Amino acid sequence: MDAEAVDMAIPDASLDIEHVWILPLLGILAGVLIALVWVVWSSPMLLSELAVDAVLSTGLYRKLRRTPAEDWLYTTLRHTGWPFVTALLCSFVLGVALHAIAPGSTTLGEVFAIKQR
Repeated sequence: MDAEAVDMAIPDASLDIEHVWILPLLGILAGVLIALVWVVWSSPMLLSELAVDAVLSTGLYRKLRRTPAEDWLYTTLRHTGWPFVTALLCSFVLGVALHAIAPGSTTLGEVFAIKQR
């Protein structure tokens, strides 16, 4: 085998400098994907609490947007007082009922697991 044949058999392994930015981009995207999967996998309770908070705050804030500018504390209490008390009482009654169904549970998943047995 001569030197010219060996030269043709080995491909050029040099890195194309124009496409080097793809590797860090892929690394960042993989890191973001791993972080998202980890958050969803490890803390569904946190996400459900955030969803409930978002729904409550959106519903309560909607009433504040239609009011004229007054003292912010008075406006907040006047427009969100009864909806807050209603949400608090509903949450309390639901909590008491779930505690009666599954006394040792600390999450909704545990209540459903006990109820399915």
